[in-house]
Amino acid sequence: MIAHFGRLDILVCNAGITGRAGSFATIDMDDYDRVMAVNLRSQVRLCNLALPHIAATGGGAAILVSSLSGLRGNGVINAYALAKAGVAQLARNLAVEWGPHNVRVNALSPGLIRTELSAPLLANDVFMARRMQMTPLRRPSERSGR
Repeated sequence: MIAHFGRLDILVCNAGITGRAGSFATIDMDDYDRVMAVNLRSQVRLCNLALPHIAATGGGAAILVSSLSGLRGNGVINAYALAKAGVAQLARNLAVEWGPHNVRVNALSPGLIRTELSAPLLANDVFMARRMQMTPLRRPSERSGR
């Protein structure tokens, strides 16, 4: 990318998998490790690779995609929620570290979006009734552009 365009101005980290649903008491640690690797570790690695290049050319921005699940308690997709909470904290830490180098780092925390990833949640009537009561539009968001 840098070899082709000569610079890097923006980074978007959007990886995410939910892993197996269930309580922490019954969590499969291999699944937990996979969720943490995809959802959090990959963002740390990518930021470590990209942010020095962004800073070297005068600055830019990094957008890390977290989730409302990382801001609210969640009894269904625990590893996902924990990893996304880590992403939000990662953004805060990187903002402190890279801000003086003119690199803005922010986290976005979208709510429930109708995707393949959210299909198990969308199919859970009890979860959906509770979640939609906390959602201003009273419906999940829809993907666009594909």
